[in-house]
Parts: sequence; C-alpha cells; structure tokens
Amino acid sequence: MIRYPHHAGTFYPEAREEILLLFEKFEAKKVVVEEKLQPLGAVVPHAGYIFSGPTAYACYSQIFSSKKYQNALVLGPSHYVYFKGIALWPHGKWVTPLGEIRINESFANALIGKGPFIDAPDLHEREHSIEVQIPYLQFLNPEIKIIPCLVGDLSFSMITETARILAEVVGENDVIMIASSDLYHGYSYKECIETDQKTIKGILSLDGKSFYESASRGEVMACGETGITILLEAIKKLGKNTKGYLVHYTNSADITGSRSGYVVGYASVLIGEKQ
Repeated sequence: MIRYPHHAGTFYPEAREEILLLFEKFEAKKVVVEEKLQPLGAVVPHAGYIFSGPTAYACYSQIFSSKKYQNALVLGPSHYVYFKGIALWPHGKWVTPLGEIRINESFANALIGKGPFIDAPDLHEREHSIEVQIPYLQFLNPEIKIIPCLVGDLSFSMITETARILAEVVGENDVIMIASSDLYHGYSYKECIETDQKTIKGILSLDGKSFYESASRGEVMACGETGITILLEAIKKLGKNTKGYLVHYTNSADITGSRSGYVVGYASVLIGEKQ
C-alpha cells in the first residue's frame, strides 16, 4: 500500500531540489539549545514550510544529532475528517519528493486493535499534519521507518489508555515520538503571544492531565492538543527522569511582518531523559 503526497506544491515544494535548498537554508540558520538530554519525544508544527519550517527543522536537527532513531511514531490531528480513535496506516510506504519511507509494520500491527488504534489508512489521504513531517525525517535520517497515527476524538480516559499502550510498545523499540501541532489560531497578535506562552509553559510542565484540562477551558490553544497530551502521558509512563525545553518559537505575523489579520503560532519543544 502506497500513500502518494497530497500536499506537495502547497505546504512544501513538489520538487526535490527545492526542498533540499530550503533545508540548507534552515540548517544555516538553525538555533541550537545546549541541553544534555536523550530525546524521547517532541512537539513540532505542521504549517507550510515558509512559515513553520525553520521551527520544525531546528527540533528535528537536534533530535537526530543525538541519535539516529530507527523509528518515528507521528501523532497528527485530523483536520478534514471527524472520527473517534487513532487511525493507523499499517503497512507499505509513503512517498514524498525526497523518495520513499517505509512503515514499521510490526510496530503498527502491535498497536492495531489495542485501545483506540484502528486500521484505517483511508482517513489519512487528505491530511497534512503527518505528511509535512516526513521530508524532515527523510532528510535527516534516511533509513528511519514511520508509524503514522492520525488522532481523532478521544476522551481523557482513552488518552491515558493510549499512553499506557504506547509506553509499553515504545519501551521495547528504538523510537522517537512526535506530536504534530500548531498553536494559537486567531485574529490578535497580542493574544497569540500571550496564549502561546501559556501553551508552551503547559507543555514544558510535562503534566498531560493539567495540559488537557487547560486546553478544555480554552486557556491554552493547540490544534494537536490530544496528540500532545498523549505524548506527555506516554513519556510520563516510561518512568524516566525527563525534562523539556523550547527549541524555537515564532508565529505567522512575525514571519510576514504584518501584525493585523489572522495569526498562527508555531513552537517546537523537545522532551528527553536527563543525562
């Protein structure tokens, strides 16, 4: 089963050479945070590369400078289709302008049927939240395999069950967990900055329940809030001595230079085991 790119030419270039040129620019300008952590998971944005590309790239670069993980489990929110559970793409490969990346089929099979995990590749066809992450992975770690997990509607009890399942499976595999999410969406630059500061602080608390409740009350904002909560709870259940730090933050207004109109926030946060 092959998934061909749906958003090449819109969210990111459709030509291999253009993607590589962008990544060269991101590499030249990337920020480096000096923290001695063994990465376990990360929150990265999923907007068009001209907006959130440098933010995502900086985080991925730090992840893979530490270790060449064999697998990446990507939790992406569903923007186009409503469903309950987590839809897996269970086998085959995904294709981008940078080539092919294979699914870790044994990992996916170990998840299907447990908790909210369902075999539903058709739900992935239109979604961009996972697709835009793939070229970063291919460029920085060409041999990596993926487990694409499209996140639908979940209660908090199902989130904690999902986290338990992931902690068990991840603990037996060489895997980095990625939560794909943009932050604030709205029409106020000031509100964007203030809300994103609260959201980032909530992620860095590493307290999934508190973050979930804050999101439910509208105090923090992230389109991938469920995936972030799963990530935080799964890392907690791994039982390691962990810490998180902000790699990079920006927003669409600062990028375009126009602070009027619609604004979206972008942050990348890395969470790892203290060394």
